[in-house]
Amino acid sequence: MNIFVRRQENDLFKYLDDKALNKLLEASEHRNLKAGEIVSPQDIAAIVIVLTGELTRYSSSGRQSGRIFPGEIDLEAGLFDQEALNYQLKASSPSEILLCPYAVIEGITEPEIQAQIQAAFNDSLCLKIARLTHRNHDES
Repeated sequence: MNIFVRRQENDLFKYLDDKALNKLLEASEHRNLKAGEIVSPQDIAAIVIVLTGELTRYSSSGRQSGRIFPGEIDLEAGLFDQEALNYQLKASSPSEILLCPYAVIEGITEPEIQAQIQAAFNDSLCLKIARLTHRNHDES
């Protein structure tokens, strides 16, 4: 639980006001992916935000381990532990993504914006943990 109110559609920036959002968007990179195109965490140092389409997460052994939909984020764990990113993301369909570099996030000096982004990370990571730990329990 946190003290912030959702203001934006995508998960990373959901608690930011428009001014803070625009600042981060200007520092981010848009990419268009073809269906089947791979995004390797080892090749980028950024949080991925899916704008359109869908990405599928594959473990290092090739096992499907999740999907990322528009508005959702991935690779945020790389801010805390680069070794946690031992998987790949693959575009399930033509997709548009936004890459927000870790350096941009780490360079934020305003305490309120830092707290809002940390709250968004916490929300995202908690949801992923819940999905992983409750997998197949809904199917009984």
